[in-house]
Amino acid sequence: MTETLAPTSRSRSRRRVAGLLGALAAGLLMPVITAAPAQAATARNGVCESGEFCYYYNSDNAGSVSDFSSSVPDLGATQPSCYDFKSSGAGQGVCVKNHAASVRNRTGGKVTVYFNSGYGGQSQTIASGADANLVTGLKNENASHLFAADDGTWTQAFIVREENRSGFSAGSVTAYQAANIKFIIAVGKGYGISAKGIQTAIATTIVESWAYNRYVITDADSGGLFQQRPASGWGTYSQVRNKFLATKAFYGVASHTSNPGLKDFDYNSYSIGAAAQKVQRSAYPDRYQAQASTAISLYNQYQASVQPYTG
Repeated sequence: MTETLAPTSRSRSRRRVAGLLGALAAGLLMPVITAAPAQAATARNGVCESGEFCYYYNSDNAGSVSDFSSSVPDLGATQPSCYDFKSSGAGQGVCVKNHAASVRNRTGGKVTVYFNSGYGGQSQTIASGADANLVTGLKNENASHLFAADDGTWTQAFIVREENRSGFSAGSVTAYQAANIKFIIAVGKGYGISAKGIQTAIATTIVESWAYNRYVITDADSGGLFQQRPASGWGTYSQVRNKFLATKAFYGVASHTSNPGLKDFDYNSYSIGAAAQKVQRSAYPDRYQAQASTAISLYNQYQASVQPYTG
């Protein structure tokens, strides 16, 4: 079930929350972005064309082909909803999930294949223009793949990317959300934040922004992953929408704001929800703890593949 959370901030009024929920109900905000089901992907014709990433049923790029032009968080395990092998040959009609042996990358960037749905677990990165047999542990054990444009490569373009989307489902995290959560983990590791502190940041961004770097103002002058407000001392309009600066500010390791973050108190002695509230000072403090189990699960799913980042 998709759980659509309304972002919260320190000064939101009940009337504004009601208005936001009304907008959601009326479809005025953007819907949850999810991967299209296989049968709706008309470009998937079983031919590995330029710009596509392709799975093969057999090793050495043999057997039936399944071609993709974007990231897919869950390839699906059963017909008729799964992504299947399209072309003639061995494996035609079989679901791609847990049945691919080799791949071809004809995109302009790297593509990473993952053991778990939602871009987690063991992974193998395929360079642009490369053919490869999937390694042991991924051969016939593949569940998702992530294109370079979505994979959390910490470029400046990624760090300031405008993501005016909405909606969050723990069981169907989008590529943008996965990249942002991985980035929060990377920055936390880079600055010595404990697992619990990083989980606190993940829970907070789920509540505040659906884990998107929102430029559109939800309340007053708030923006970014943590819906920080310039008027409350969190930085300028641009700084609160800079993922790196906003995440550092939440952790309490930023130089552009004197507002207290996690490192300014003994956050490990607090619950995830209480620690988040101490930083955010929200009018709706109970919302953070409600996302604690989801934050822990996402941290456990991604953290092994994320390296520390300090800029």
